[in-house]
Amino acid sequence: MNRESETTTCDVLVIGAGAAGIFAAWRAATEGARTILIEKTPRIGTKILVSGGGKCNIVHDGPIEDVLRAFRPNEARFLRPSVYRHPNETIVRMFTDRGLKTMTREDGRIFPVDATAKDVVNVLRSYLDEAGVDLRLESPCTGLAIEDGRVVGATVGAYESTGAAPKLSGGYGAKALLRETGGIVHEGDRASGTILAGATILATGGSSYPNSGTTGDGWKWAA
Repeated sequence: MNRESETTTCDVLVIGAGAAGIFAAWRAATEGARTILIEKTPRIGTKILVSGGGKCNIVHDGPIEDVLRAFRPNEARFLRPSVYRHPNETIVRMFTDRGLKTMTREDGRIFPVDATAKDVVNVLRSYLDEAGVDLRLESPCTGLAIEDGRVVGATVGAYESTGAAPKLSGGYGAKALLRETGGIVHEGDRASGTILAGATILATGGSSYPNSGTTGDGWKWAA
């Protein structure tokens, strides 16, 4: 279903429905924020679906500091507050509470038992649905609007499934920007127009898997 170009408001606008964006939108909504999550592809969690060979290694087992040692020092400093606040056990419990059984392999990676990455995405979708996140698929963001030195919006356009680059137009407004490197869900709804929000979270990912939609757009917008 396409929506007419419109202006509406929300408390939090999240750009990008990968793992980071899904968790950000879910968390904001559970705290009572009216939250809109936009995604330029036709589905959420596209890169999740190809992770772990299609099985999706959910998280890594072991002490947090051991996990952090796999990263560069500056990366570990950035990640440390988040991983201590949301340790591996908490993440795994989110899935097991929804009936998804997990197993730990010898290398420490935790995978679903007799399940695939699609099952992981379905669990994440259930959290969005339960929290009342307003999900808009096929709604590509093209940039951030700046006013008086601050972010006040993000341009968003219509998606065209033609095999070529999507045609982009329209805009999303926001009053503040929080960079993140990391009602009813409306399946298939597309965004077009302007949405004013108290905060905007960029969760667009890097450019490691461009075919999955992670083309590194957010780095350019936030530079």
